[in-house]
Amino acid sequence: AAFQAAASHLSSQWPPLTFTAREEIKIRALPALLNRLESAPAKIKGLLAAAAVTCALHDGEVRPREYELTRALVAALGLNLPLLA
Repeated sequence: AAFQAAASHLSSQWPPLTFTAREEIKIRALPALLNRLESAPAKIKGLLAAAAVTCALHDGEVRPREYELTRALVAALGLNLPLLA
């Protein structure tokens, strides 16, 4: 459900997104993906950041691991996410 909520931020930019199971994700592909995202237009970066925040907030509780992952993604996009109080 969190994935679908986050994907709604991107639906106007890409074809429908599909969920990838954790065991299918290839961590070695991450640097190339981040390099591609670095050159994305600011609007796309903003949508991706909003999607990440939506996913983390979906259940009403942001766990430390979710927050740090979201901050890392947003930072990789060249954007800032404020520190939690």
